[in-house]
Amino acid sequence: GTLVAEAGAILQYLDEQVAGPAGWALPLDLGAKGSCHIGGNVSTNAGGLRLLRYGPLHGSVMGLEVVLPDGTVLDAGGATRPAPLRKDNTGYHLKHLFIGGEGTLGIVTKVAIQCVPKPASVQVVFLAAPSFQAVTGLLREARSRLGEILSAYEFLDATSMDMVRAHAPGAVHPLDASGEGGGAASPFYVLVETRGSVAEHDVAKLDAFLEAVMESGLVSDGAVARSETQAAAMWRVREGIAESLGRRGAVYKYDVSLPTGCMYDMVDATRARLTGLGLN
Repeated sequence: GTLVAEAGAILQYLDEQVAGPAGWALPLDLGAKGSCHIGGNVSTNAGGLRLLRYGPLHGSVMGLEVVLPDGTVLDAGGATRPAPLRKDNTGYHLKHLFIGGEGTLGIVTKVAIQCVPKPASVQVVFLAAPSFQAVTGLLREARSRLGEILSAYEFLDATSMDMVRAHAPGAVHPLDASGEGGGAASPFYVLVETRGSVAEHDVAKLDAFLEAVMESGLVSDGAVARSETQAAAMWRVREGIAESLGRRGAVYKYDVSLPTGCMYDMVDATRARLTGLGLN
C-alpha cells in the first residue's frame, strides 16, 4: 500500500486513515505524532520509535513533490503519479536530496510513502536494568533472540522516570504492582516491543528472551503488557518524556549521533558541566 499526502497532514491522522479497512500502518511513529506534520518528518529525516524495524525514511519514501527556491515544482520520484513505483531505475533519485534537507534545497509539499501491513501481534514489555552496560547488553540480546519481530527498543533513566511521573498526566510506573504510585527503583528502564503475524510464535520468542536476560542479570525486574491498555500505559511513560521536559522548564534539544556503548557518557559529562556552572 502507498499513501500520498500533502506535507501539512498530521502523522497520527494519516496513521489512523491507513489503519482502516485496508489494515495498513505507517513505518514512522513518534511521540509527537499528534502534532507533527509528515512534511516536517521527511524534511528532518525523522527516525521515530520503530527505526529498528522499518529503517529510516530514505527507504520508505517513494516520492516527493518539492517547491524549489525559484518557484519550480519538482516531482522527485513520482509523488504526483497515481501509483508511485517501488522500484524505479530511471535517472537520479532526487528525492534523497530533500529527505533530511530541512528545507535548504526546497520545500516538501507532497509525500508518497510506502505503508506496511498492520501487525496481527504486538507484544510490549517494560524492564528494569541495573546499569547502562546492562541496557546495551539487553539490546544485543534483543537483536539476537527476537530478530525479525523486534520493532522498538527504548531506554530511559531514573531521572526521566521521576520527571514523567511528576509532570505527565496519567503516567504511572509500569513496575508498580501495588498501584500506589511506587514502583521498583532502578537506574535505567527499557521498553521492548515486538510486531509479528502469529501471536504464539512471538510470545514464545519473547518468553525465551526474558528468561535469558533474567538469568544473566541484565534485568532486575520487569512487566509484560497483557492488554492494549497496559501496553499503552508503558508507551505513555516513554512518550511522556518530551512533554514532561516542556512542563518542567526551558528545553534545549539537539540531535546527536554517538556509538551506543558510550552514549550515556555524554549525559554524565553534561550533568557534570551544568553542575559546575551552578545549573541543576
